[in-house]
Formats: sequence, C-alpha cells, structure tokens
Amino acid sequence: MGHGWANMMEAAVPFVPEVFREHVAGLPQLHNDVVDFAVAGGAIGVILYFIFLGIPLIAVFRRKWCCDQFLVRYAIGSVAIIYFFCGLTDLMIGFDFHTGIYIGLSAIILGSSRAERQSQPLYP
Repeated sequence: MGHGWANMMEAAVPFVPEVFREHVAGLPQLHNDVVDFAVAGGAIGVILYFIFLGIPLIAVFRRKWCCDQFLVRYAIGSVAIIYFFCGLTDLMIGFDFHTGIYIGLSAIILGSSRAERQSQPLYP
C-alpha cells in the first residue's frame, strides 16, 4: 500500500541521507513519476502508471490501419516515450497541465487518423 499524494514527502524523508534532508523536506514531490506513483500508490500505483502511458499505444495497435498511417503510430509512440523519459526527471503524469496535454494529444492524434470505412453497396 502507498502513502497517498498528500503524505508522499513525509514518507520519503526518513530514507534520505542526513546531508540532503534539509533540501528534500521542502519539495512538493519526488521529481520522478515512477517513484511518485510507487510512494503514493504502492505497486498498484506503478502498474496504473504504466497502463496510463500504454493505453494510447494499445489503442493504436488494436485498430485496422492502412499502409499510409505509419506516422500516427510513430506520433503516439513518440508522445508516450517522451512522457516516460521526461517523467524520470520531473513530474509529468499527475501534474494537471501535463496530464491534460498527454490526454489531449493522444485524443487528437487518434481521432484525426481514422481509416476510411469501406461501405458496401446496398444493391449489387
């Protein structure tokens, strides 16, 4: 079990070396998405973090695609990878602005790239 978002720093301070405690105690978060989710939600929090990052990737690879839509897969993969690596040094998922941009970019990319439906004539 985790400690929750409100008690995240109080839970981490005892594990920080004495020389750094003064600097860490005033921080609002741990500056790492995976560690933030681990302290706040435990193992379930880390699993949910990776599910949240992976949902657009799953949506991309479950659809039927035309050959010319490689750019969409590349764009969604890039957004997820960028958010993962930027989250290793700062808070990306969990901060309202960055989370909203992640969801918005994923929705725009996925929504604007639908393959045309091939309709069958009613009367052959």
